[in-house]
Amino acid sequence: SDSFYRFRHALYRRALKQRLPPPRLRSLHRRIGESLEAAYGDSAAEIASQLLSHFEACEDLGRQVRYHQAAAAGAASRFAYQDAIAHIEAALALN
Repeated sequence: SDSFYRFRHALYRRALKQRLPPPRLRSLHRRIGESLEAAYGDSAAEIASQLLSHFEACEDLGRQVRYHQAAAAGAASRFAYQDAIAHIEAALALN
């Protein structure tokens, strides 16, 4: 069965994040990001911002660039050009 965790309150999430050692937290973010990527498959770009937050947290530069580009394309398709530019600039800064 598919399972996932959603925190009822941001304070719970913050408290948990503060208690986890940084390597463990990075590992969890990587696993979550990879699981979401696998679940969405070819549609992963639809949740680019969510994936981006996990891959930023686990410091996966290649995937950060990929999902900044996907988020930029999504923003441009919604005529949110400032957001698109911000994502492209962030991706370029990583290279």
